[in-house]
Amino acid sequence: MKNALKLLTILISLACWTTTAHAHTKILTSKPANGTVLTLPPSELALEFASKIRLAKVTLRIDDGKEIKLDLNEQKTFRTDFTFPIAFDDIGIFVVTWRGIGSDGHIRSGKLQFTVSSQ
Repeated sequence: MKNALKLLTILISLACWTTTAHAHTKILTSKPANGTVLTLPPSELALEFASKIRLAKVTLRIDDGKEIKLDLNEQKTFRTDFTFPIAFDDIGIFVVTWRGIGSDGHIRSGKLQFTVSSQ
C-alpha cells in the first residue's frame, strides 16, 4: 500500500509539473490578436505572456517571404509585457514567431498570425 501511495504521489507531482511547464508558453493577449483580419497595418505589436520571459528573437514574416526582425535592444529583462513599434504598408498574412527563455530557465517559442487586407 505504501508503494502504491508513493507511486500515486509521484504521478500527481509529475502531472502538475508538466501542466505548469506548459503554462509558461502561453500568450495571454496580443495586439493584433491571433487570427485577426485588419484593414490597415498595425503601428505596433504587443505581446502579453502568462509568466515572465526574456525574449531572444521576434520576427514578423509576410506571406510573400519578406521578413522583419523586431528590435530587442530595449528588451533585456524578464517580464510579461512587450510592445514593438512596427511600420510597413504591406497587405497579406503576417506570422509572428517568438523565442525566449522563461524565468524557470526553459526555452520557449511560439507563433501567431494576423492578416492585413485591403477589403
